[in-house]
Order: sequence, then structure tokens, then C-alpha cells
Amino acid sequence: MDYLAPEMVSKDHLHDYRVDIWSMGVLIYELCTGSSPFSSPLFAKSNISEDDIKKNISTLNYSIPKELSEQCRDLISKILILKP
Repeated sequence: MDYLAPEMVSKDHLHDYRVDIWSMGVLIYELCTGSSPFSSPLFAKSNISEDDIKKNISTLNYSIPKELSEQCRDLISKILILKP
């Protein structure tokens, strides 16, 4: 679920290779932080539902830890965007 791009969550748009780039952004985030950007333990609820994950994805509700390098934060923020 966490790897779904906003286009796939909303089901309103056709999707193409850009959803693969989105998934790569999620994977980079996970490799660097150890958790998912949209259902990480940083959220108040530990048992986040699928609907909450979808909402977080469609509204880009995530944060990038300041401990990551500036280059890494820049890369993630340029990949995890709406309407690339």
C-alpha cells in the first residue's frame, strides 16, 4: 500500500512510468530512515489504517527527518510530489 502513487490511490488518472519513480522515492525514504513515509511510527496512531495511508499519500502527509543529509532530503522531496 505504501508504494502506491497518488494517481493510483485516487483512481482518477491514468498512470505510467512515473508511478515507478514514486515507488523508488518511497524505497529511498525507507532505506534511509527504516520506516515508510506514509505509515511510519512517527504518526500518533501505531495501527494506521489503509484509508489513513491513502489519505496521507494523496495529501503528501509525510515529513523527512532532519538527520538525513541535505542531498537525500532534496532527492526525496523532488520524487515524492503530486503531478510530476
